Amino acid sequence: GSQLSIEDFTDVLIFKNVSRCLGIKIERVLVTARAEIANKTQARSLGTKLGSPMMSTEMVYLTDRQTTIEVTITNTPSEHFVLSYDVPLDGA
Repeated sequence: GSQLSIEDFTDVLIFKNVSRCLGIKIERVLVTARAEIANKTQARSLGTKLGSPMMSTEMVYLTDRQTTIEVTITNTPSEHFVLSYDVPLDGA
């Protein structure tokens, strides 16, 4: 963080800016999606009721040395959550 300035953030995806500016290769992203119940702060932020169902997605960005360089957590009301996969199957 201290190695970057506000001018370095030309892309909305933070990991792309970090990779470009610091020369870090991002090798993979670990994605965890889970169902949760909105607490008071989450409900207020999401404009939903306390205890409403929501989906939480955590993305951990890892370098080629398996060092974590970014963690993103997104909470979404369940009625707006969509999870899609594109799974290439080499040799299938």
